[in-house]
Amino acid sequence: MVASPPKRPQTGFFRFGDSVRARVVKSGCATIQAQSKEISKRWKKLGTSGQAKFNEAAKKDMAAWKVKYAKFKTTAAYKSWSEAQAQKALKKAQIRARKASGKPRRPPSAYFLFADDVRAACTRQSSDKSLGAVAKVIGAKWRALSDSKKKAYQAKAAVGQAKYKTQWKAYQKTAEYANTQKAVASAKARTVQGKEAIAKKRAAAKALVIKKRDAAKKKAEKAKAKAKTARARAAAKKKAAKKKAAVAKRKAAAAKKKAAAKKKAASKKKKASRRRSSKSKSKRRSSKSKRSSKSKKRRSSKKRCPKGSHKSASGRSCMKNKSRKRRSDKGKKTQKILQKKENPPKKENLPEKDVLKAHANLPLVKVA
Repeated sequence: MVASPPKRPQTGFFRFGDSVRARVVKSGCATIQAQSKEISKRWKKLGTSGQAKFNEAAKKDMAAWKVKYAKFKTTAAYKSWSEAQAQKALKKAQIRARKASGKPRRPPSAYFLFADDVRAACTRQSSDKSLGAVAKVIGAKWRALSDSKKKAYQAKAAVGQAKYKTQWKAYQKTAEYANTQKAVASAKARTVQGKEAIAKKRAAAKALVIKKRDAAKKKAEKAKAKAKTARARAAAKKKAAKKKAAVAKRKAAAAKKKAAAKKKAASKKKKASRRRSSKSKSKRRSSKSKRSSKSKKRRSSKKRCPKGSHKSASGRSCMKNKSRKRRSDKGKKTQKILQKKENPPKKENLPEKDVLKAHANLPLVKVA
C-alpha cells in the first residue's frame, strides 16, 4: 500500500460549516446544495470579527501541516505517492478525452454489424442467455457465413469508416479536442514516464542544438580555411603574373636592344659598303682616266692617213683604227649611262660660272 502524506487542514469556512451543519440539516435543508447555500449565508452574517476565530485556527493548522509535508517530501514514499497521483490524473484526463461530447463515435466493424442483426435470434436459440454464450453462437454463425454476405457487411463498415474519418478530421480542428489533448499531455508530464520522456526530449533537443552549433562552427572553419587558401592562391597567381610580366619586360628590353644593335650593325655595314663602293668607283674612275689619257697619247702619236686604203706608219690600216675608235666611244657612252644610274647627280642650283667650269673640266671626246 502506498503511504499517503499528512492530511491537509480545513479552511476557516469549512470549519464553520462542520460546526453548523447539524443545525442546518434540522432546519429543513436535506440536499447538499441547499445545505451549502445556507452555510454560506450564515458565514457572511458572521462578518470579519466572527470569521477571524475560524481563520486563525486554520492558519495555525496550515503552518503545522506545511512542516509535516516538507518532511514527507524528503522520504522515498513521496515519490511513489506522487507517481500514483499522477497516474490517477492521467486516467481521468484520458477518460474525459474519450468521453468528450463533440467527439465522433467510432463505427462498428463488419462483425459487429452482423452481430447486431443476429443477436436477438442467437439469444433465443441459446439455452445459456449469458453474454459469453451468446457471443460464441454469433462467432460460429459469422465463420459459417458465405463470402458474398460477408462482403456486404464489410462494404457497409467501409462506408461508416470513411464517414468517421472525415468527422474525426473536422473534430481535430475544434477547441474541445485541443483542450482535452492539452490536459492529457500535462497529466502525462507529471508521471515518471512522462518526466523521463520530457527529459529525453530535452536532451535530444540540446544534443541537436550542440550538433548544429558544431556543424556551423566546422562549416565556418572550413569556409575560413577555403578563403585563406583562395587568398594564398590569388597571391601566388599575382606573384607569378608579376614575375611573368617582369620576364616579358626583360625579354622585350633585350629584344629591343638586340634589334637596335642589329640595326646599328646593318647601318655600319651599309656605310662600310658604301665607302667601299665609292672607293672602288673612284679607283675605276682614276684608272679609266689614266687609260683614256694613255689612249689619247697613243692616238696623238699615230699618223693619220687621208685615205684609208693604204697602211699607216705603224703598219696598221686606217679602217681598223676607225672601227676601234667607234667601239671605244660606244663603250664610254654605256659606261657613263651606268654611272648616272648608280650615282644620280645631285640637283644643285649652281651659278652659271660654276656650270661653265664644270663643263670645262669634262674630258674632251673626239668625234669620228
